[in-house]
Amino acid sequence: MSWLYYLWIIPVLLFLIVVHELGHFLAARLFKVRVLEFALGFPPRILSVRRGDTVYALNLLPIGGYVRMEGEDGQVVSRYSFPARPGWQRAIILAAGVTMNLLLVPALLAGVAVTGEPVMRGATVQQIEPGSPAAQAGLHPGTVILAAGGQVLTSERQFVSLIDRHLGQPLTLELASATDSPNQRSSVIVVPRVTVQPGQGHLGISFTPHLVTKSFPIWQAPGEGLHQALTLTSAFFGALHAAVATNNLQLSGPVGITKVTGEAAQAGPSILIELTALLSLNLALMNVLPLPALDGGRLVVLLVEGIRRRRLDPQIEGAIHFVGLVVLLMLMVVVSLHEVFTGAQ
Repeated sequence: MSWLYYLWIIPVLLFLIVVHELGHFLAARLFKVRVLEFALGFPPRILSVRRGDTVYALNLLPIGGYVRMEGEDGQVVSRYSFPARPGWQRAIILAAGVTMNLLLVPALLAGVAVTGEPVMRGATVQQIEPGSPAAQAGLHPGTVILAAGGQVLTSERQFVSLIDRHLGQPLTLELASATDSPNQRSSVIVVPRVTVQPGQGHLGISFTPHLVTKSFPIWQAPGEGLHQALTLTSAFFGALHAAVATNNLQLSGPVGITKVTGEAAQAGPSILIELTALLSLNLALMNVLPLPALDGGRLVVLLVEGIRRRRLDPQIEGAIHFVGLVVLLMLMVVVSLHEVFTGAQ
């Protein structure tokens, strides 16, 4: 794979950061909080432009972004300061970034539903071993196996599983030639061999997925996007639960995310968009964690202030978030080094 595919991590991350910070920005403007700076990345600054009260900046370190509002240091400078707003409004402003990232997930997946994505609908035969069950059944390279045992083939694992369940037993394959009309079908019966030589398969074929483009009408796209977003979220939490239960939780840092993004970009636009949706979900769930320097941590501080009915000392709050940011950056460095060295072994 060309290293140029790895560069896709830059626009993907910038897009996700813009969406996240735009949530904070729009919510602050909605409640008439003065925004002093809208920044991508962390200093040192590369370039900036001022529009009204706000400085829009691009910084050197591409590890996030921020929206700096008047009074975030705890001082109520004016009625347009962040601390001057009621607690519920501040909570909405703090949660708006996560909300935007969550809303982005079904929006991106709805876009994929309209434009279409490649899905497996069969297997294309590449090579056939002489004398194998496939050869005896008359299969040849280029034949598309649409279904096996009455089941449409939607994944390689499913096809292999169907073959394994029919060892020594008849298995009906529904076929179509790669050059035939979709309506021209035929079927054959094969008997997968029970014993095979090393490097050979039970049918005696090698195959690749037969891909077709699946799309939805534009009026069905929002519902399909929401359905896919819920499915993605469920799969994410399922995988997280399994990882924790088996004590096999592995963190991905910048190196791992860059690698996966490059692979997705090479696979095609729809795969890259789906990965972007997954990263947006990850970003939202990470930011909602009740840890210092994250939106979730700031919401916890706001909750504590509501219970105490008085603000936390701004210097103490600032120190807590600064320490949290340092710890998160150190964790990022450690994870990145681990990925580099384990990948090099």
